[in-house]
Amino acid sequence: MGGGTAAMLTMMLRDKVSELSTATAWAIACPACMTLQLAGSCAPFVTTLIHGTDIVPTFSSGAVDNLRQEVGTHRKRQQLNCRCRLLAREQATVERVGWW
Repeated sequence: MGGGTAAMLTMMLRDKVSELSTATAWAIACPACMTLQLAGSCAPFVTTLIHGTDIVPTFSSGAVDNLRQEVGTHRKRQQLNCRCRLLAREQATVERVGWW
């Protein structure tokens, strides 16, 4: 949480303390602790460093919602594929027996 705290503190200090109106911050692996609009407003003076695919800075409620949707879609696709395979087997059995 240090990176998120630094970003928010810098934003607050720039607004409240005139001597720090040009302050900048470097945040390492800053978690998603602001709205997209708020993060965009402090982008000119906050630089965030992220190492590769570190989960902390990429983990947010939006990311969780996207993951939930992907898992649901994958599960539905797997169920549909399973049903298609069962239907194909049934059709092959019917064709062999000659009921078709």
